[in-house]
Amino acid sequence: MIFFRSHYQRAKALYQRYERYLMPLMLVAGFFTDYITFINIQVSTSLMVLSGYFVIASIGIMFVRYYDAGFISEKLKFVRLFSPLAIQYTFGASW
Repeated sequence: MIFFRSHYQRAKALYQRYERYLMPLMLVAGFFTDYITFINIQVSTSLMVLSGYFVIASIGIMFVRYYDAGFISEKLKFVRLFSPLAIQYTFGASW
């Protein structure tokens, strides 16, 4: 358990140090992923993919809110740490 705590603390420190760069990078990565993907697929498939992105973003936002309110276990703190990156990626992908 001590290794897990120190590993989490290192990941959190690294995330906080580079958060300013990671957030815009995830937004741009999501945009370019969809730009490359949507050139090759049909409109109906792209609408299903976009719907999936909105579902993932809404689940991520709800998770962050419920975790911060204390309704979700502390065991999921790694998921909470990196949830904003996933949310930012889906926002970039749904442009």
